[in-house]
Amino acid sequence: MYNSHDRAVVNQPTTFTGTCATGKPRRSGTLFAITLLGLVVLRICLDASYRLVLCPFFAYLGYVYQPRAWFYLPVSWFLSLYPFLAGFVPIALKRASHLVLWILYITVYFPLSCFAAYWGPQALRITLLTVIIAHMLGVLRLPELLPRLRFGKLPARTCKYLLVLLVTTIIAAGDVMGLKIFGFTPTINIWQAYVLRRQFHEAATAGRRLFAYLGPWQGNVINPLLIVLGLDRSAPLLFALGIAGQVLLFSMGGWKSYLFSGLLVCALFITIDKFRSQWGTVFVWGLVLLVASCLLVDLLARSFVLDSLFVRRFIFVPGKLTVHYYDFFSENPKYYYSASFLHAFVENPYSLSPPHLIGSKYGLFKADTSANANIWADGIANLGWPGIILATGLLAFVLYVFDSVAANKDLRIIGPLLAMPSFALANSALFTCLLTHGVALAWLITYLLQPSHDDNPCLVKEQT
Repeated sequence: MYNSHDRAVVNQPTTFTGTCATGKPRRSGTLFAITLLGLVVLRICLDASYRLVLCPFFAYLGYVYQPRAWFYLPVSWFLSLYPFLAGFVPIALKRASHLVLWILYITVYFPLSCFAAYWGPQALRITLLTVIIAHMLGVLRLPELLPRLRFGKLPARTCKYLLVLLVTTIIAAGDVMGLKIFGFTPTINIWQAYVLRRQFHEAATAGRRLFAYLGPWQGNVINPLLIVLGLDRSAPLLFALGIAGQVLLFSMGGWKSYLFSGLLVCALFITIDKFRSQWGTVFVWGLVLLVASCLLVDLLARSFVLDSLFVRRFIFVPGKLTVHYYDFFSENPKYYYSASFLHAFVENPYSLSPPHLIGSKYGLFKADTSANANIWADGIANLGWPGIILATGLLAFVLYVFDSVAANKDLRIIGPLLAMPSFALANSALFTCLLTHGVALAWLITYLLQPSHDDNPCLVKEQT
């Protein structure tokens, strides 16, 4: 339980604050040092995973270690830590957008900075790109200087009715359509993921595009909402429905992330509840434990499975693809959104979409698989350097609106609700995330959720 002193600490405007387990104040400098040490250890673990596991097993996918000039190594290390040292990612989790910042920092920026030391021939270009994206993380925090937007409030009963109607409609329509398309073959075999994914894309291109929205909406937003509400309200039925829904979606579309999303939602709920003012520290050391455990098990078993699933796919791939996008579109024509919302007005210079084009040029995947990258890589594909700035500005506005909608809501609910869409931002274009991956839907559900009580220690205060 939180006492009044804990609540006071949580709501302080200072970035680096916290309390220890005994309720006594922890010096901000100590917490900063612990977090910085965690990032250093994380970098060591990622370097070891890359050189000892990924390079030997995945060299054919471009995971090679070719250092060039010695000074790129300390530069790469400094750039890995720079956004934290500059205060671009806060330790205390006071807004929903802070969760997004941490996820983009770890899954896109951090591995990108590592490749400046791994890929010597491209070290200079990667370093310049890393510096630009580091400051884009800082730009994403600028809306915190503005007063939050105010939205009209619907009656509580109306919000509850609309929320129940929205959730049940998406679940019913998505599951019925999915079962009709794929049949009932539940499985949690991750080795069948790409077979299931191919079946899903074939179904989507066969005129069943509605399920291409309903599936991700349910997996990224609706089912995590059920899981976290089950935890918050001690409702096992809601929790079980959310978990079962994720397993069912994996069996239909092969989304591996849905199989592990239940653990992610539970971890976020617990850490935000218990360690909100030290959340960044807990997050970093949790990642250290995950990466180190995967590395140790794979080395002992002479395997690559865990590092491939958790380290390569969720951390290194977004950073690696960012380099490939930058490398290709620095020398070739841009899309200028001709493969997106401007397709009716701008001629597409290629016969493929950006993800398929990059996958085919770099030999990363089979021809029918998309090399989806993050919001900044998509900006590079469409406009080059200006695309990075535009993508950052649009995302800053999206986060500003979301933080405004989330004011006076329970961050233990809002954080896990935004987790999967946040990871989508690290692996997809911004406009795709808004519509397909559930960012806009998370907005709507957050608006319909009831405000939390004033004595809730995880309340998102309007002035923070």
